[in-house]
Amino acid sequence: RPCTCEKGIVIELSDGKARDIKHVAGALYWSPDGTPITAKEFLERMFNDLPQFFDDEDQLREIWSNPATREKLLIDLAESGYDDEKLDSMKELIGAKDSDVYDVLAHVAYAAETHTRQERATTAQPAIRQAFGNYKQQEFIDFVLSKYIEDGVAELAQSKMRSLIELKYNTISDAAAEFGSPTVIRDTFIGFQK
Repeated sequence: RPCTCEKGIVIELSDGKARDIKHVAGALYWSPDGTPITAKEFLERMFNDLPQFFDDEDQLREIWSNPATREKLLIDLAESGYDDEKLDSMKELIGAKDSDVYDVLAHVAYAAETHTRQERATTAQPAIRQAFGNYKQQEFIDFVLSKYIEDGVAELAQSKMRSLIELKYNTISDAAAEFGSPTVIRDTFIGFQK
């Protein structure tokens, strides 16, 4: 039988560290000038462009932990040619399909190990439970995390907060009756992401 395993390509970037990518014969990307480029060229371009958005992995983590700064980073990346579609295809390329966009950025920029969204949520839960001791808050956070695991980082955007509240509690006033006030809901939604 012929081998049906996926073949990978090892790319060494200018930081001296190698990145493994899947060889995807039909995967082509577009450069800013509109010419087609290979996945390898796209990865190299992305590696060279990422330092303009954050200085190191700690700064990336800090940006990513706040919905407002994360959204700005994603907008800035999209304006530079790294929109949601390209970042999602990068997940596939680096073998991290169920990972967060953070993992793509950290892997490309710093050769960091990738984790699935499920692993990230599970790892964060003890600290979340310690910071948010109220059962109602934990129940809401667990609901939001389940949506994050299922659909990705877009579920953690501030713009999604209202629809998540309505999905979980039907109305904002029903949620406020559970939590005590809309401010507590907002603080919980933003706070647990740190």
